[in-house]
Amino acid sequence: MSAATLDVLLPQLAMGMAEASIVEWLVAEGATVSRDQPLVSIETEKVVTELPAPSTGFVHLLARAGDKLPVETVIARIAPSQEAYRALLAPSAAAAGTHQRVIASGSARALAKEHGLDLHAVAGTGPGGRIVEDDVRRALAAARRPTLPQSAPRRLKARIPLTGVRRAIAERMVESSTRAAQTFVFFEVDVTDLLRVRAELLERLPGPGAKLSLLAFYAKAAALACRRVPLANATLEGEEICLWEEVNVGIAVALPGSTEFDSSLIVPVVHGADSLDIATLNDRIQQQVDKARAGALTPADLAGGTITISSTAGFTAGSWAVSTPLLNLPQVINFQPGTALKRPLVIEDQIAIRSVLPCGLTFDHRCLDGEPTGRFVRELSGYLSRPETMLP
Repeated sequence: MSAATLDVLLPQLAMGMAEASIVEWLVAEGATVSRDQPLVSIETEKVVTELPAPSTGFVHLLARAGDKLPVETVIARIAPSQEAYRALLAPSAAAAGTHQRVIASGSARALAKEHGLDLHAVAGTGPGGRIVEDDVRRALAAARRPTLPQSAPRRLKARIPLTGVRRAIAERMVESSTRAAQTFVFFEVDVTDLLRVRAELLERLPGPGAKLSLLAFYAKAAALACRRVPLANATLEGEEICLWEEVNVGIAVALPGSTEFDSSLIVPVVHGADSLDIATLNDRIQQQVDKARAGALTPADLAGGTITISSTAGFTAGSWAVSTPLLNLPQVINFQPGTALKRPLVIEDQIAIRSVLPCGLTFDHRCLDGEPTGRFVRELSGYLSRPETMLP
């Protein structure tokens, strides 16, 4: 029995992945490919991954570079012979012969007809150039967009395409801000002893260039607080609040964007942060940050996070500054430490100069009420103000 033509599906590479973008086809239409030969690179959750060909044969491409598609979409077919490949092209050839025919979804056709829009003037972004409803809506919006008056010219400096990583960030932020009941808490922690302990530990580390980031202490404190308040170490998935045994801390990392005017953001995960000592946790965080900046993260590096830390340290040096970070769905807490500042505090009826850390915290009120959130903040503050409780 001869081999059958094989569909190449866009795979689900990580839990919660719903779609991905075609970055680049690594073979040409009709090319002969071998099993496991690099076939296509895709981008999902800000990570680019190469997919191998699942079989040997002649490849027929069904998606274009730049297409953003749901998982399990057929993006190519691999024919076992030239005859089978020519059979795949037959429907395409017939469609090409009738150049007036437009490939569009039923809802796109109905919307275009309602507004008198000629579909021949609409660029399709669906599989194989298919026009979908969103394409029609964009065309209608462009047609309604008013022109600027000639008396008020503007000089355009640059255009930054809302595609790839930037588009993924934008969609995640909109989803987070519209789906979750985001609520915000602001507080301060006396970290004078934490800074002292960090300095003492640095002296014990080998090598003159040894580093010990405050981020390691923040991550450890958050992980231990999650142990004390399990509802903080949770994700909301469908109709269930999932409480997790292991605390996997996501670290928000700022990256350069696609242009000199743009920026990017990615959240690699340190798995099992609650079971790591400070030095090891510091090394793991640095490894993930280095991989993020080198573009070497894998889908596994981004998967499985249960709580996120979004530090504003250094953003506005010398001033009290935290913001309201959006949740990294489906997680229910995003903790934001700022920059420690020296301030006068009353300690046992005496005024003392202490180092104070401004903090912000966002929580999902669908999952946590004020009481467990308050307990989490107290536990977190306790570990940060008494750092010896985090040490073995």
